[in-house]
Amino acid sequence: MDVESTAKLLSAVASLAWPLIFAAIVYSLFGPIKGLVESARTRKFSINVAGNQLSMEEASEQQRALMSDVQLKIAELQKQVGDGAMAMAAPLAATVRSGRQTSGSTTSRGTTAS
Repeated sequence: MDVESTAKLLSAVASLAWPLIFAAIVYSLFGPIKGLVESARTRKFSINVAGNQLSMEEASEQQRALMSDVQLKIAELQKQVGDGAMAMAAPLAATVRSGRQTSGSTTSRGTTAS
């Protein structure tokens, strides 16, 4: 075998090696990944990180409570803004209506023409 054919052989082996290595890694991790996906479907799994345990069920419940609280606060703010806007708009509308009835014709600059 000469150097050129050896280089071609190594190149062919290298191009086939990475898919085989990837397949071996996926095969070896198939069981743990399957277990994680199945437990994530029920959201009843926990993760231990640096001595701390995080329960996905507890985290989901906390997130649900937080979102409910945020929705209630947004509804309150919308009600307050709506009530405040109506309270401010009523006197303004009355002023505009009374101003139109008492004023004469106006020019383009907003001054009253005689």
